[in-house]
Amino acid sequence: MIVRRSGGWILSVLVLMAAMQVCSAAGAVRKGEVDSRLPVAPVNEEVLRIDGDPARPVKLEVTLYKPTGPGPFPLAVWNHGARGNRIADQQERDRYSVAAYYFLSRGYAVALPMMRGYAKSGGTLLTAGCDQGQVGASNGRDIRAVIEALARRPDIDGSRVVVGGQSFGAWNTLGMGMDPPPGVRGLIAFNATLRTSDCRAQDAGMVTGAWQFGASTRLSSLWFYGDNDKLMPVALWRSVVEAYEKAGGQVELVDFGTFRSDSHDLLSDTESHRLWVPQLDAFLARIGLPHTEAYGGYMPHPGPVATGWADLKDAAAVPYLNERARALYRQFLKAPTPRVFAISPTFVRELHGGYDPLGHLLAECARDHLPCEVYAVNDDVVFVGDKVFLAPARFAIPVNGSQNMITSTRVRRSCGEPVGTGIEILTPPTHGTITPRPESDAPCSAAVVTPTVLTYRPERDFAGVDAMVVRITSLDRTRETYRMEIRVGAAPMLRSKGPTNVGLPCDIAPWNCPRNPAPQR
Repeated sequence: MIVRRSGGWILSVLVLMAAMQVCSAAGAVRKGEVDSRLPVAPVNEEVLRIDGDPARPVKLEVTLYKPTGPGPFPLAVWNHGARGNRIADQQERDRYSVAAYYFLSRGYAVALPMMRGYAKSGGTLLTAGCDQGQVGASNGRDIRAVIEALARRPDIDGSRVVVGGQSFGAWNTLGMGMDPPPGVRGLIAFNATLRTSDCRAQDAGMVTGAWQFGASTRLSSLWFYGDNDKLMPVALWRSVVEAYEKAGGQVELVDFGTFRSDSHDLLSDTESHRLWVPQLDAFLARIGLPHTEAYGGYMPHPGPVATGWADLKDAAAVPYLNERARALYRQFLKAPTPRVFAISPTFVRELHGGYDPLGHLLAECARDHLPCEVYAVNDDVVFVGDKVFLAPARFAIPVNGSQNMITSTRVRRSCGEPVGTGIEILTPPTHGTITPRPESDAPCSAAVVTPTVLTYRPERDFAGVDAMVVRITSLDRTRETYRMEIRVGAAPMLRSKGPTNVGLPCDIAPWNCPRNPAPQR
């Protein structure tokens, strides 16, 4: 990255194990659903109709976002680009803006005005042949009118304003800088561009327009350009920056190099934050505006560190999953980034696309009181979990019967050795109760000590399959997680030396191993 300063986007999925819950959602947002294209924190959205330039009366559609609180907030005005494949009035209202979420995190109210002829703004799209400076200046007067209207609100601090934009919006931002309202401290231009169909000399028109902007502004400005911009070749944008600067404009240029397949799309991907957030923070500090994170939930949730717990593509290694859930994991591997996959003994959840899938997933888990364990984020396994026994331990009891399930046994080698193993019931049974019953301590000479017995008792007259998940922490602090199935209404599966439980190792069920004696009843 070169920095030069001069003074002159569900899918969400939920699966139950014997009834493993699998949840999935994508694309359009239905009523009542969370829109994953927005940040986790509330944006407190208002959609306004504001008068544009009084010399050319028109109503502009403006989206206003604010952090939660009374304010007054400093104001960031962010101006939209133009989508070349869409007619202006068919372009949707600008809502999903990475830059807007950045400013919310720093404590700003954010206005997103739609230019004339776009979305539900009145008027028609301005064209002026090759006089591209005139286009920016005219749209800039509409932006000025929006700032002046919002500055009259009690929740907006009109003395602390910054204006920016992307592509066409950056061009209009520079045009507004020719005659800014009081309170505007600086300008931000990401990939400033104006391409028109009624000018054959567009490149020369942009250089001339930049000269006009620079000659009439006294505001500091921060510009971002990349080296593989498909709309603005390096030689052209360098000429535009040079013209603005030589005319008297104050330019700080960030040449961030190449980004993916087209650096013009820098703000469409949160992976770009490392290229522009530090630079923008520093610029805001220099012009005396808030520049540190003041509100959580607007920037993407930082991903956990990769652990290498298993190979990402090894679906068989993912803990807890049944076949349906494992098929979902294979779908996750095919999904584009950003993406996240979370697991637990009773459900899995997958989310991809949108602005902050990890943050949204963790927020959903907290809201639903679910013990989510993040397994993978993007292309990394980040799981730091217990040893998990995938095969369930199975028990069978008659209707209205009960079953002792001894889940912890240890050999006591000396009188000074502590006895007992921590047992947590992660998921209680759905159709019955589980009662832990500590056994009386055995003498030092006993070969086996059974510190805890879990007794399961089904609901009255219940018949069917119930399940529970327990976690055992051993004396050496290792943790192991087991799923236990109880088939109620089947003939008891008993051996003469204790209950049959498939999947439990010898130190948990020692009577399954010939070298260990059975606990005495």
